[in-house]
Amino acid sequence: MKEALGDQLQCVCSTVGFECEIWHEHYYPDECPPEWRIAYFMNDFRAVYLLESDWFENHQLIEAIAEELEEKFELVLQWPPDVTPQTIDEVLQQLTPLEQNVACMVLQADAQSPAALQQCVQKLVRRYAVNFDCSLPVSAETLATAKEYGIGFVWRGDDNTQHLMTGDYQLVVLPCPNLRQASAMLKRLQNAGREQEQPRIGVFLEASTHSPQRALELRTVIELMGMA
Repeated sequence: MKEALGDQLQCVCSTVGFECEIWHEHYYPDECPPEWRIAYFMNDFRAVYLLESDWFENHQLIEAIAEELEEKFELVLQWPPDVTPQTIDEVLQQLTPLEQNVACMVLQADAQSPAALQQCVQKLVRRYAVNFDCSLPVSAETLATAKEYGIGFVWRGDDNTQHLMTGDYQLVVLPCPNLRQASAMLKRLQNAGREQEQPRIGVFLEASTHSPQRALELRTVIELMGMA
């Protein structure tokens, strides 16, 4: 779901997943049944990042949220690393009910061979923005593929900004920071965005006791900084 971007750097703030046991006590109302949680979540947020374990082969979840998703709600999905080039089309077919909501696919770049990664990229970039997520040092092959297709790398708030802002969607995944840390991180992103093509940024906080509330606080900071 790629959209033309204006001159203003845009940032959306949300969480990794919308289901977390601890949130049932601290975020979702007691009377909110599981099938209504995504609708409740959308009252507060405009996006969510779903890990492979949240959606892949979970046809019931896909069907359930497809019926509830608002048109402009954004999904960022972690692509399953064990999908072979021969089965890419099958997975894309599985995602058909959600296709209009998918904003970005995240590929675990160091979990696939360079050849398999290249084939995945060739298929996915025709439909979605793509980010690479690497837990190991980035290989020369991965860097070459990222440069060829304009792909960004998931940023986790470390000091390495080498690969920031290279694509049209920049994914940031963080533990719940305090607001002072969050403001400093957002300032770095804002400065980096001025130097590049100003992509859309998705900041997703990892689940914790206060993750939804902290994400809402961070969204307020984003709005005050003129990045919403």
